[in-house]
Amino acid sequence: MATLRLNDRRVTALKPRKSAYDIHDRDLKGFGVRVLSSGAKRYFIHSQHQGRRVWKIVGRAGTIGADEARERARTLVAAIRKGNEDEAAAPPDTPFETVAEKVFR
Repeated sequence: MATLRLNDRRVTALKPRKSAYDIHDRDLKGFGVRVLSSGAKRYFIHSQHQGRRVWKIVGRAGTIGADEARERARTLVAAIRKGNEDEAAAPPDTPFETVAEKVFR
């Protein structure tokens, strides 16, 4: 399990392999980025609370930056530790129709 300080430049430089792999952040325990074999990258948190493992997607790399993802991860971890599973849900994706309306007005 590789660990390094995640930033936008380092995340962008990560190359896909035959199978998915994870890089963990050195500064925030449980936070990292998963690189899929397709080349897609997802920020995640992985921790354990009250005897159960919690795995949440924080966001897609390229859509949000590493610093923003780290802050979201901190918020999610805090919510999980408080027992607020509703708060710990990843923000919903914006539907295409909503974006299209704004762009093509």
